[in-house]
Amino acid sequence: MLTRALAALLAIAGLPGAVHAKPVHVFVVTHIAAAQGWRKVRLTPAGKGSLRFTASGTWIFNPSQPPVDGDGAANLPTMGRANYTFSGPQGREGQLIGKIGDGAPFVAGAHGSHEIGPREVGRLYLMINDDYKHSAGRGLADNRGWLRVRIDYARQ
Repeated sequence: MLTRALAALLAIAGLPGAVHAKPVHVFVVTHIAAAQGWRKVRLTPAGKGSLRFTASGTWIFNPSQPPVDGDGAANLPTMGRANYTFSGPQGREGQLIGKIGDGAPFVAGAHGSHEIGPREVGRLYLMINDDYKHSAGRGLADNRGWLRVRIDYARQ
């Protein structure tokens, strides 16, 4: 307690040893259903920082495929397949993906992270990476299961 008070006085005086503001760290836990589109999470990142995702459970993105975790099916990449919600590098069918506000989707995965860009503003959304245009199957309609996801946000 005395150390904090002394450091605060040094900060006011502008002397070395001043206390700098600590980064903000919060977390939320939510459940994301495989059969739903973008799910709003009770977290609105504000400014530079990082998100860490820890997902448990399995879901089915196609009844002809086995259940997968948040990392999706390693043998079914979605890169370049524009009918999938996320078709960028490291994209996989059945993968947990996210976006901030109206920003571009990114991979969240079972144990992933995301550095928040300067143009990413707004609420966090999560969903399964699937054929939302129904051009390669039934889209979200044939999905089953859910993931429990913990999201840790550290603002810098």
